[in-house]
Amino acid sequence: MSNEIKELIDRLRCPKIQSCPVDNNKLSCSQCRKSLHNDAAEALENLDAQLDACVAEDINKTRENEILLSALTKWGAGMQTVMVFEEMAELQKELCKSLRGKDNRGYIAEEIADVRIMLDQMEILHDCAEDVDTWRKVKLGRLEKRLSAQEGEKDELLAASAKPEPTEVLTLDELREMDGGPVWCVDGKGNECWCLVSIWGDDKEVSCIDSETGEWDEKYYNLPGNGQHGLDINGWLAYRRKPEEEPHE
Repeated sequence: MSNEIKELIDRLRCPKIQSCPVDNNKLSCSQCRKSLHNDAAEALENLDAQLDACVAEDINKTRENEILLSALTKWGAGMQTVMVFEEMAELQKELCKSLRGKDNRGYIAEEIADVRIMLDQMEILHDCAEDVDTWRKVKLGRLEKRLSAQEGEKDELLAASAKPEPTEVLTLDELREMDGGPVWCVDGKGNECWCLVSIWGDDKEVSCIDSETGEWDEKYYNLPGNGQHGLDINGWLAYRRKPEEEPHE
C-alpha cells in the first residue's frame, strides 16, 4: 500500500479523539473534508483505471492462449517443437549479422517475437508455465546475488575491461572450450566476419558457422599458403575479438 493511500485512509477515519492527520496543513475541518472528497474521488478513479487495465490484460492473455492452443492442435506437438528450433536458428542468424555490423534491429525484434511465441506454446504443451515463472524468479535472484557479489570488484572490472583483449590466434583447444561463443574469423580468400563456434561429435571437431560464408572446417584451420594472412585459400583463423591490425604479414 502506498503512503498516499495510507494517508487517505487515515483522513477518512479521522477519529476526533486523535489529533488531525493533516493538522500540520492548518486546514479547517470543512476545508479538510472538501480536500478529502477530491482526493478520494481521484484515488477511486485511479483504482478503477488500474482494474480496467488488469481485466484487459487478462482478456488479452486468455485470447493469446486460445491462439497458441489452436496452433498446437492444428499442427501438432512434434511439428511445433521443430518450429522452436527453426525460429531459434533464425534469431541466431540475425544476431550473427548484427555482430558483423549490420543494422538489423527490426529483424532481431521480429525473430525474438517468433521465438517467444513458440516458447509460449511449449509452456502450454508441457503444462509448465508456473514452473517457468518460478525458475525465472530463482534465476533472476541468483543473477542479482552474483551482481551484488561483484559490486566490490567493480573498479577492478572496469579497469580490466578498459584494457584490450589479446588478439593472438586461438588454438583449436581454446576453440573447443568456446562452444556456442562468438569469434572473429578470417580466411585466405580475404573473407572476415563474426562466427559462432560449434563443437561436433565425441572427438570434439571444431567448426565455425556464419549465415553467409557457411561453415569454417577444422581441417583447414591455420593452413599455411600464399593467400591472405599467410594462409592457403581454404585456410582460416579465429580470434576472440576483431584484430586492429593484421596478425600476419
